[in-house]
Amino acid sequence: MTLVPHRTVVAQIAALLRSEIVRGRWGAFLPSERDLSVEVHSSRKTLRAAIQLLKAEGLVETCRGIGNRIIAPSFPRLGSLRKRSGSFCLGLSAAFARSKPAGSMS
Repeated sequence: MTLVPHRTVVAQIAALLRSEIVRGRWGAFLPSERDLSVEVHSSRKTLRAAIQLLKAEGLVETCRGIGNRIIAPSFPRLGSLRKRSGSFCLGLSAAFARSKPAGSMS
């Protein structure tokens, strides 16, 4: 990655991730924060700030315990969960809760 003096490192990482998302490099989810931070030669804190920019743009959604999902029309099966709940992650959580047997503690 080549640094550009007038742009912050966070903005540059966000631009790099954005371009890879548009190219379709990763599929439905971004790689782990650990793997991405190694790839872009940054701290996880800086990477998280870049991902926050992408979230603000509506390109990714963070699913707690799962990862960062890329929001794109190229994943129609996942889109149905988003339409019902307004959020893929909330839809996934609701679907998981419905699939648990009654009295399950996990």
